[in-house]
Amino acid sequence: MESHGNERLTQSDFLDSELIEITRWFEWVNREAMRGTLKVPGSNEQVVLAIVRGLQNAEEVLDTMPLLVPHDVRTFIREAAILHECWAQQKGPSIAFANQLVN
Repeated sequence: MESHGNERLTQSDFLDSELIEITRWFEWVNREAMRGTLKVPGSNEQVVLAIVRGLQNAEEVLDTMPLLVPHDVRTFIREAAILHECWAQQKGPSIAFANQLVN
């Protein structure tokens, strides 16, 4: 874990920050769904799964060029990855399975 001055980040701190990030994206998905720009893939659990998968895919892309991507482009890449995962879940198991084979 990283140390910042006298404070030490714990695994709990890391999990809390992950939960906050997922919650923020969950709220974004719900706002987009209310606007009609996104169809939510079923249950809340499926939405969270799409968010987690989308963020993992986005981070793989962003890790290849960490210093070259401005913040707003990073956000756009994360949004696109989450949208793709929502779409893949709506299209059914064949698309989700194909995505797993590619990744």
